[in-house]
Amino acid sequence: MLGSKNKSWHMLKQNKTVVILDQASGYLQIDMLEAYAEKFDKCSIVAGSIVERSSLLPKSVKWHKTVKYNRKNLFTRLLTWFVASFQMLFIVLFNYRKAHIVAITNPPFSVFVPWALGCSYDVVIYDIYPDALKQYQYVKETSFIYRFWSRLNIKMFSSANKIFTLTSGMKDLVSQYVDDNAKIEIVPLWSDEKDFKEITKSENKILKKTSGLSKFNIVYSGNLGMTHPVEKIIELGHFLKGDLFNIIIIGEGAKKKQIDHLIEHYKFDHVHSLPWQPIEFLPHNLFAADLNVVTLDDAASNLSIPSKTFNILSVGNPILGICSSNSALAQLIMSNNCGLVSSGNDIKELSDQIIQLASDKQLLKSFRENSFNASKNFTKENAKAYVW
Repeated sequence: MLGSKNKSWHMLKQNKTVVILDQASGYLQIDMLEAYAEKFDKCSIVAGSIVERSSLLPKSVKWHKTVKYNRKNLFTRLLTWFVASFQMLFIVLFNYRKAHIVAITNPPFSVFVPWALGCSYDVVIYDIYPDALKQYQYVKETSFIYRFWSRLNIKMFSSANKIFTLTSGMKDLVSQYVDDNAKIEIVPLWSDEKDFKEITKSENKILKKTSGLSKFNIVYSGNLGMTHPVEKIIELGHFLKGDLFNIIIIGEGAKKKQIDHLIEHYKFDHVHSLPWQPIEFLPHNLFAADLNVVTLDDAASNLSIPSKTFNILSVGNPILGICSSNSALAQLIMSNNCGLVSSGNDIKELSDQIIQLASDKQLLKSFRENSFNASKNFTKENAKAYVW
């Protein structure tokens, strides 16, 4: 084992180029590339899309484009995952066999590219497969897909130099595939307050669209996927009066039709469903909220943590976490005392908590201050932890 480690370190020392594989990239990967530039002569990225904020992709970084990730439905997700994985394979094969590869689990198969080609590589885990497929009952633990994927994981992780996860819960799950837990490191996600210029309520385009200028606004902005129990937010409309409260749901995904149907069925005029907004509207999305909602169902509690959480902290907004009390999301909120945590099973009780928060200006101020203070632990300095 020691010889293997020395070989990996020797290979890493010889590499002059680092390449990130991540189909749907953004500010996180840009910050990582800036950190890697301090060590490597050349930096490249293989991605279908790169969403820039205040930090732009450095001109010195070479971008090899793949097909974009399409989350419209299960078929388009799988199709774009497979196509991007093969594109990554051939791009690395013909251009970067001697480079150091940083493979991120989007698409899930990207982590097998450097392993299959015998490259030096690290793995960054945002989602854990095939465990996620099992949790959502797409496959059984006894199925061929699960068992085959698990065996590949063991081989792939054993050859990785470093394995990076987001939370201690994710580290515990990954450890089942790893014989040396010392190579697993926890690097939380981050955000940058400089990305979000403050938008007052009177200037906020989201609030103007939803008649929320004079109300307490509860905002969910993000993926309406199967792992997010967003429909529970709509149920709050039964108990939160429309003259005082406004509920805004922004996004697209598998549950979009269900969300729109529920709002229409209940005839709520203070619950609003909006499509994805342009990236330049992100500050409006964030500053529209008096209380931002982050959701994660029980099955996903140890499989991921939504990146939007760190954007919310960076602007100092209180968070309503609809999630398991054992999840990393809940622990972050409770340990920093920056919001509310609820399973969402008792909507009346949750409504009472929100009503109390809206009327308690001191508590609301405290949550805001604590949220912003917590964000100081999740800055772009975290990107440097990937460089070893």
